[in-house]
Amino acid sequence: MVILLPLSALAAAPACPTIGVGPTSLPDGVVGSAYTQTLSATTGNPPSAFAPAAYGVDSGVLPTGLAINAGQLVGTPTSTGAFDFAISASDAASCSGSRIYRVSVVCGSFTIAPPTHAVVGTAYNQTLVASGGAAPYTFALDTASPLLPTGLTLASDGTLSGTAQAGSGGSYALQIDVSDASSCSNAAVAVTLIVDESPAFTSVNSTTFTVGSAGSFLVTATGYPAPTLSTGSALPGGVTFDPLSGVLAGTPAAGSAGTYPVTFSATNSLGTTTQNFTLTVTDAPTFTSANAATFTVGTSGTFTVTASGS
Repeated sequence: MVILLPLSALAAAPACPTIGVGPTSLPDGVVGSAYTQTLSATTGNPPSAFAPAAYGVDSGVLPTGLAINAGQLVGTPTSTGAFDFAISASDAASCSGSRIYRVSVVCGSFTIAPPTHAVVGTAYNQTLVASGGAAPYTFALDTASPLLPTGLTLASDGTLSGTAQAGSGGSYALQIDVSDASSCSNAAVAVTLIVDESPAFTSVNSTTFTVGSAGSFLVTATGYPAPTLSTGSALPGGVTFDPLSGVLAGTPAAGSAGTYPVTFSATNSLGTTTQNFTLTVTDAPTFTSANAATFTVGTSGTFTVTASGS
């Protein structure tokens, strides 16, 4: 016996349309870097875009750290590798289509945020902060790197600690080897450590000039940033101080002999250090006696040679 169904019953079970999934390919990812790719779907012939009821993973495994959310493949990859998977799009009638993808996840380039300044003579403790990979990170000083400032050490977790010693102020262009939780590694990642140091005078605190003769003395001071020099003290006529070069120089004028107390200052971002300095100006020797005398044979004679000066 043949049973004939009404046309209305046959129309209730339409065939599923062709559903396409886009895009045609997905970009590769980088460990530790945010990944976002918008998915799309088409239906019909010719194809036209539509909003599917759902996207899902039809087969395979997504890269670790990625998931499908609100029509996007999003997340932050946490491991390297080549991942093959199929993404499906379904309509309200549970009709679906899918596309196979391959996404390779590679290691990224790490960066290290500049650490805060250390200060000579002050206890320092800071952990380096790396990005571009998957935490936690492991740190080590590269063999080609300048050494750390005297008194500071670097732990494998990135902790810089210790007390920088006198004379270690400056800018250190360090090179750090970094590896992350996904076994990615970057060698010689550049990071600059600044060590500030208070000013300190390194030149002696006195000198002597002579009236009428050119004299010169170099005032020097250490510190980081490099200190600026200055003085507000009165100097003998003919003598000046250049704060840029630190040179005290000139030819003392006649009548300027004496002792001059001078205060020099050295200033940088940590403060000001002063030095009490003594400039002594002497007169050149000058004869004050006559330049001739007469003695007589057989008769005792005397003449006094005199000179002035200090």
